[in-house]
Amino acid sequence: LLLLFIGLFFIKMLSTEIYNNNQEKLSILSMNVENELNTIAKIPTEIHRNATIQNALEESINSELALSDLSSLQRKALKELNWIIADKPNVKSIELLNNKNERISGTTSHDQNFFDGKSLLSIVEESPRTANSGSWYFDKELKESVFVQTIFSTRGSSKMAPIGTVLISVNTMFIQNFLKESPVFSREDFFVLINGKSISSTNWDGQESFLPFIQTKAGQASRENKYEIGKINGNKFFIMSANARIGQNEITFYYFILNHLLVEQLVKAEIFIIITIIFVFSISIYFGKRYLQNLIDPINRLAKQMKKFNGEADLNDLKTISQSTSGPIRSDEIGVLYASFNKLIHQIEELVINDYQSKLLTKEMEYKFLQAQLDPHFLYNTLNSINWMALGKDETEISEMVTSLAFLFRNKLDSGDSFWSLQEEMEVIQAYLNIQSNRFDTRLIFKSDIQDDAFRVRMPKLIIQPLLENAVKYGVEKVDRPVTILLKIVVQETTIKIAVSDDGPGFEKSKDSTNHSTGLGLENIRSRIQLVYGKKATLSIHSKAYDNTTVTILLPKEIEDRNIGISD
Repeated sequence: LLLLFIGLFFIKMLSTEIYNNNQEKLSILSMNVENELNTIAKIPTEIHRNATIQNALEESINSELALSDLSSLQRKALKELNWIIADKPNVKSIELLNNKNERISGTTSHDQNFFDGKSLLSIVEESPRTANSGSWYFDKELKESVFVQTIFSTRGSSKMAPIGTVLISVNTMFIQNFLKESPVFSREDFFVLINGKSISSTNWDGQESFLPFIQTKAGQASRENKYEIGKINGNKFFIMSANARIGQNEITFYYFILNHLLVEQLVKAEIFIIITIIFVFSISIYFGKRYLQNLIDPINRLAKQMKKFNGEADLNDLKTISQSTSGPIRSDEIGVLYASFNKLIHQIEELVINDYQSKLLTKEMEYKFLQAQLDPHFLYNTLNSINWMALGKDETEISEMVTSLAFLFRNKLDSGDSFWSLQEEMEVIQAYLNIQSNRFDTRLIFKSDIQDDAFRVRMPKLIIQPLLENAVKYGVEKVDRPVTILLKIVVQETTIKIAVSDDGPGFEKSKDSTNHSTGLGLENIRSRIQLVYGKKATLSIHSKAYDNTTVTILLPKEIEDRNIGISD
């Protein structure tokens, strides 16, 4: 009985939810129709604000105006009107008359049928001449409509004097398109629009039976979009009314939707829920007991086996438990639990093996590192000997190159602090440039533009010198003319910008930080800064063929106060 009561309560809630959902969908539909009509009703406001159209209307009233001048005014006004209605696809045409009912824009003659059997002038004469509102005219089947409003002067001594009338012909088929696209409406449903005493409908056949209901409810519609369930001609309808404000006009919408189409699924759901409740109530205890037993027993067995491992036994004890709890393969949560436990045992075993292998590899690397330390000492001693031999023979250029080379090697092979100041980086750069200047002579021109604040910045070691090396390799070496390399360092608000550019040959395809670099050195720099700073640091390359190549590094400004050392 409790389950049955819950089911009936659920059905009641579901029916209310269906009606509320349909009310919400129809409210949105009403809002869309209202917004579209209001968009058209705002066209006269745009005309009032348009100085060109205002001028055309005022000057066209002047009887002394030449025919050529009138044609010019008409062309200017037409151009402005076309701009105004360019983004309003539902506007079919726009007729603009001056205060003398002379056409400024449009193609309809005065005695021609303009709308619903009425001529242009008859509609103008019917419409009230007020500054704040216009008049809407809808045809019976809601296929087209006309909006008429008087245009007043907005400037000079004649301000607020009537100077013309605008008639906007509208294709109101968009209302029917909205209804077709709505999941609520069907062919048997009705949409009624009431404008004053005029009644229009999307489905006029059989509307006579609805008129008494509409007349009874006339004036009761509100902006709250209320709905009710009513019976008309023996059919039960979901009826919703909405009062829309189009400019200064009050227009009422009525929706008549066959109720059985809305609740058809609900009736089926009622029968299904009752049968399901009875069925579930009959077998729930039996299957529930079996399910709980099937769920709890495997967990208890696994917990019992895991208690045998007290945390002090070796890996073989864990492997024994894993093998003893493997059991049958299951696809439910218990199977996942058993599989995860077995996977955990295997991962622990792999971690133990990897840890052992890592220790062996560390020992081997320490041994190789001690061996590698012997080679730099031999290199420094050899370069020092060459330096003294060059000095002994007054070869100062050779001595300078050897000294720069030794200084460069010493800093590159130094395994100490991984960070240093920009000043130390510039010393290495100067040593490298001393060597390359002797090699390329006047073909290499180096310039720098560095802010004073940059010299107290700490940065990863040897991060700029490879950029210069790349510029020499791909710029200076590739051409036989002088190449200028510019180093520019700027301390920005949150970043340090380092840019190295050259006017060498460049290359065809521009590359940014997401692409592979042109050399292994730049790729190593990218890897280093991303390892230290993550996504806060970037390296980008931009180049144009036969023009210029620039490599830019952005580092976070927080490194300015950094005082750390990272061992290699």
